[in-house]
Amino acid sequence: SHSGRYEVIDEIGEAQGLPIASEILMINESRGSLQVKTPKGNTMYFSRTKPDLWHDEEEKGIDIAFRKHQNKTVMEVSKGGRQWRWQKMRGSQ
Repeated sequence: SHSGRYEVIDEIGEAQGLPIASEILMINESRGSLQVKTPKGNTMYFSRTKPDLWHDEEEKGIDIAFRKHQNKTVMEVSKGGRQWRWQKMRGSQ
């Protein structure tokens, strides 16, 4: 499961214009659906479109993919040809 807390790992300057406006996110995955919550309580919903790809249900053009990178789970969020990355926080299941 990809559930857990994630922190943005790109440079803060690069983090401007985040499609999901938070540097820390809580991910809940269940039954092919992904919930992305920000600390302020905003929630976005994503549906699985491929085995490891999700697309936002509000049709804002946001895609999420998960990759393994140096033994860590990295969540890649892309929109309009740009990409931002969050990594699962240590100790977060």
